[in-house]
Amino acid sequence: MGRRVVWRINQGLRTRHWLAVLIVGLVFIYTAYPIWGGVSASASPNQRFGLAFVNGMGYSVSELRYQQAVDSGATWTRWPLYWSEVETCNGCLDDSAYAAADDVVNRDVAHGLNINAILLGTPSWTGPSGSMEIPPPRVGIRNIILPSGEISAQIGGSSASSPPPNLYTPVFIDGTINPNNYWARFVYTTVSRYKDRVKVWEMWNEPDLKDGSGQGVFWTGSREDYYRLLQVGYLAARAADPSATVLFAGLAYWTDTDFFPYVLNLMKNDGSASANQYYFNVLPLHFYSDPHNLYDKPLWFRSQMVSYLGSAKPVWVNETNIPVCDDTQVGDPFCPSPWRGTMEEQAAYIIQAYALALAAGVERVFIFQHYDDNVGYREYFGLVRNNTNPRPAYTSYQVAAQYFLNPTSAVRGLQGNVETVTILYGSSPRRVTVMWNNSTSPAQAQIAAVTPTAILVNKYGAQQSTTPQGGFYQVPLPAATNPEVGVGGDPYLLVETIDFGYKIHLPRILKGASD
Repeated sequence: MGRRVVWRINQGLRTRHWLAVLIVGLVFIYTAYPIWGGVSASASPNQRFGLAFVNGMGYSVSELRYQQAVDSGATWTRWPLYWSEVETCNGCLDDSAYAAADDVVNRDVAHGLNINAILLGTPSWTGPSGSMEIPPPRVGIRNIILPSGEISAQIGGSSASSPPPNLYTPVFIDGTINPNNYWARFVYTTVSRYKDRVKVWEMWNEPDLKDGSGQGVFWTGSREDYYRLLQVGYLAARAADPSATVLFAGLAYWTDTDFFPYVLNLMKNDGSASANQYYFNVLPLHFYSDPHNLYDKPLWFRSQMVSYLGSAKPVWVNETNIPVCDDTQVGDPFCPSPWRGTMEEQAAYIIQAYALALAAGVERVFIFQHYDDNVGYREYFGLVRNNTNPRPAYTSYQVAAQYFLNPTSAVRGLQGNVETVTILYGSSPRRVTVMWNNSTSPAQAQIAAVTPTAILVNKYGAQQSTTPQGGFYQVPLPAATNPEVGVGGDPYLLVETIDFGYKIHLPRILKGASD
């Protein structure tokens, strides 16, 4: 027998600090080909999980729907506050104008939900350009956006998508909001009204989304126009509430991949931008169907911010999911279907997307959406059907919310076709390894053990005890059934609680180790 490297964690270790140091070192050795370590320290432990849309203006949802949201583990809700439905005539911003929004805000807060409110929709009384016959595009009706840049239907713009008139007039006159800058007035009044209950304000939605003809869907203005809208919105919101968090509009990316770098360049060359935090505090992104987008794309967007601005803002993904195509309860059994998945694949997607987002340092992730609500053609995204029956993905969301709570580090790794995300929890003697198989053939993960026994958890929370063989946990992983989209096979979570007296064996792991 040749050399064998053996590390011992002795019971004589006096503090968990040293144990944590050892485990962190082990993670990088045990995870084959570690790629990047994530988890943002600024995100509150229980505030990483969100849903769009628990409630919203005009929804009038049931108490059951709220309870299902709370029971899922979500602590955030995202919904649109349509300017065009609030200020229906010039200056009409009294209590009656806000009645519908008041109801939603109060119910959200009463159920303990944090609010990501989206401000959008130019009112018709402003006389913007664009067809007055096409209804404004609605947040919540989602057509599939393909990576090619195409979307599944030609939606077209509308007057509500147009830049507000007077957008380039001053935001303030003698230190007060300029009433003739309509967007500034609306943002200031709205944020002032809700500043004790709503702290996160998103300035429009998907200004980069184009339909099949190249027409802007939510925004028909130029990139320069959007930057001006962001500037005005930021200044007005922060004047109303200096503690407000202002979000860049959530980006769809695929139909205009140059949109964000172009706006970053405008910021870079704007002498007033750096003194105003570049007019946004958080960058939200929207990605669907392939969970790997929640890892690769946040890193790319972060690199763009560093390149242009010198530092990166926090990144959220406040829309993500894969729509289902085999749910007979809603009359759609047609699978396979492009960029869609089965209900089993949707449940797998939830676990994989959250794990990869953690590894990429994404602060918050919102699933689109809580219920199906107003669906387009075969667009069933809901964790819960409109008939109130949860889909399997609802349970996998609960599993993610339970096991991904309060992590301090997450490392993505690859073992051939097996993908892993290894999660640590600070001084807690626990390690969770999330794993799945990206190939179309069954595979086996080998996870070097730091405990003499562990719990293996499937995507629905079912548990079984397992023990290592030769110092490794051997975990069979089923094949991926939708590799064209990027969803891996059923994920498993290996949950280890460290035994202070257990000997940790590293056969053949370190260079030079041999039998």
